[in-house]
Amino acid sequence: MKTLSVGELLSRAWELSVKYWPIFVVLTIVESISSGFGISVDNGALAEIASADDPSSVMEAYSEAITLSPWFMVAVLLKMYLSFVCVRMYANAVQTGRPYESFGDVLRCDIMQLATFIVVGIALGIIISVGLMACLLPGIILGVRLMYAPYLVVVEKASFAEAFKHSWALTAGHFWELLLTLLVYVGVLILGYCACCVGIIFAEVVAQFLLMVTFFQLSHFAGKCTSPIGGNAVPYDNVIEM
Repeated sequence: MKTLSVGELLSRAWELSVKYWPIFVVLTIVESISSGFGISVDNGALAEIASADDPSSVMEAYSEAITLSPWFMVAVLLKMYLSFVCVRMYANAVQTGRPYESFGDVLRCDIMQLATFIVVGIALGIIISVGLMACLLPGIILGVRLMYAPYLVVVEKASFAEAFKHSWALTAGHFWELLLTLLVYVGVLILGYCACCVGIIFAEVVAQFLLMVTFFQLSHFAGKCTSPIGGNAVPYDNVIEM
């Protein structure tokens, strides 16, 4: 079985980040700003969390510290839409060398595809959370094996069930390599955080490219694209078995 080279993937991610950093830095900033809409935080109440001595007190302190306005749901939908756009642009940059053809192309999306992307993202979060709460290991395994379900909705226009099935198949035999890739992903973000605000924004771009080039490398292993780490993808034809 072919193996992933994390060093090569990170090198390719760095090259793409250097080449396309202006547009993706702007996207990262806009997406980050949208995350704060509709949320107000009481710093005084938040400080009480440190002195809470039981889980119920912690939850009560959080409820008092964080207030959600009617705009919160709008912000959540905007965040998910921007995430969809970002995944598509990262995929285009890796696959074709062009993040987008036109500004209108950036904003355009199929409503059903976007809805599937949102539902898959929510379901993935629930699955991982339940796995982590039940026992740490199942959550990690499920998180690694199903991590590309949202990508498959965007890149392959997979349905809800297909996204999870194909992600599980795509990552088969690569668990430890993908786990190492995720650890490198976290390491890149930590290094960016140590370099202050500007550093964390660029590090986010590098980290996202790392995940995307890994996705296309796995697709190449599965015979879904004509060249490693990108290239012209061919339609998903269910050749990968569970």
